[in-house]
Amino acid sequence: MVPLLLISLFSALAGGTAASLPPASASIRYNLSEVTLFPHYWKRCFGSGHALLGTRADFREHLRLAVSELGLAGLRFHGTLDDDMSVVAGDGAEGEDDEYYFYNVDLVYDYLVDLGIRPIVELSFMPRALANCTVEGGEDEDCPYAFGSPGSYKGVTAPPRNFTRWSALVRGLASHFVERHGLAEVAAWRFEVWNEMWGVDYPHPYLELYRASAEGVKAAHPALRVGGPATMQAMYVRDFVRRARSLGAPVDFVSTHFYPSDPNCTEAGAAGAGDWDCFAHTVEAAAADAHDAGLPLLLTEYKDGLQGGPGYGHGGAHGDKAYAAAFIIRNIALLADVSNLEVLSWWTFTDIFEEGWLRGVPFSGVYGLMTTQGVRKPAWRAFELLHRAGTERLPVELVDPLCPASPFSSSSSSKNDAPIACTSTLTVLATVGGGGENGADGLQLFLANFGPMEGATGTPWKPTARNVTLTISSLPRPSAGKTMALLTMIDDTSTNPYDTWVAMGSPQYPSPAQVAVLHEASKPKQSVVAVGEEGKLSVALEPYGVAHIAFVH
Repeated sequence: MVPLLLISLFSALAGGTAASLPPASASIRYNLSEVTLFPHYWKRCFGSGHALLGTRADFREHLRLAVSELGLAGLRFHGTLDDDMSVVAGDGAEGEDDEYYFYNVDLVYDYLVDLGIRPIVELSFMPRALANCTVEGGEDEDCPYAFGSPGSYKGVTAPPRNFTRWSALVRGLASHFVERHGLAEVAAWRFEVWNEMWGVDYPHPYLELYRASAEGVKAAHPALRVGGPATMQAMYVRDFVRRARSLGAPVDFVSTHFYPSDPNCTEAGAAGAGDWDCFAHTVEAAAADAHDAGLPLLLTEYKDGLQGGPGYGHGGAHGDKAYAAAFIIRNIALLADVSNLEVLSWWTFTDIFEEGWLRGVPFSGVYGLMTTQGVRKPAWRAFELLHRAGTERLPVELVDPLCPASPFSSSSSSKNDAPIACTSTLTVLATVGGGGENGADGLQLFLANFGPMEGATGTPWKPTARNVTLTISSLPRPSAGKTMALLTMIDDTSTNPYDTWVAMGSPQYPSPAQVAVLHEASKPKQSVVAVGEEGKLSVALEPYGVAHIAFVH
């Protein structure tokens, strides 16, 4: 018999109880005989700041925890070739042989390899000795470091004076990696050319920079993989492939960045301004362009948006709260069927991040999943739950009378239609199997209640609380006793390190005792609940709330 999971949804009033809620019904069917693969594509890479941070003890500890708790399998960061990494020596005079020193590079990448991490090597930025800029009288105005050179960050955002010398540097770097770590290892990495056209215009001179970089990578060994253009706002995906191929430059993958706060989703008149799932639909469109070219898409930067912050490393309080966790669950479910989306790299895994100066203030809107003090944010907790997911996905049918165009309904005309007149704020993802990865062999449900906030859409929509009643038929039952489920909740009531910090008076330098309290506040609420005789289970889901239900055989 095919198990049937029936879920009733009730719109919640602020402070209301389940019994008093006006009903709105919905149903979800899980056909356990028709599973599809659910690769954990979001774990293949996470982002971080710049390369030199990888020499810090606190950064390394956060990275070790991310590997263990989130399943982080790859890492991407800026600045492997920056001056703070001391790679290119000399004054860059033409006619002289450049000298390369990879000591700091090895300090960083050796640690990644030791942890089993396979990096995306961003080829950036330009060593000052090679940069096409003028320095007169010791002044830096014509040869700028990124972000005004905060802290240890010393990356010149400019093209090279001589593309042949840049290509030789790239070849030297890639060859060094192969010699040190072996071809089999480095062939599993990827080399990405530059970042968001910082100081380099598109199409020129970026295409010249790309060709020189790709030739350098392939000269080290043809099996190494290279791609670009690492643009912001999902720009130039199709155009880049066409132009690069016309130049004879090899392209093994296409990469770009996208945030829901980008103008594609927020500017008046933009195609996605009225689409509550504009982020996922824009990524799908970019993946389709890459697919048409026979290439995978790597989204090497994304998060829940940069709205509400000044930028340069600070994107607003929403990233420190449950909003980000609900965004993660919803969009990973929406994008699960995009077959050529090989990488979905959250920017960033830690607040040890120097673009806007490393202030160390907890919960100040820095992009990371973990504060500088190591306190796990709700978004970290969402990825922690997803790490346990099975590797097979169950078909889901969600019918919401209020929103018949739900992207999680097999009866809707198309989940790619945009703008959507009405979209349910609820997400339901069901997984099984995977050979027991992380002990996750049985049925698991991931629920989220999400609507995009102002600044992340042209049509902001805050979800209301919901009471979710699940009725599961044909769920395997134990030979004796009741069927039990472990319920884990993430929301701004049960998982609230941000509000706890604010209640402390928002200390810039929390004491060890205060940090211990914040650690405790960051833990999701868990309870073991009995499933009723008719397979019934109820869950109250707050706005931006996440629930994970693991059924125990």
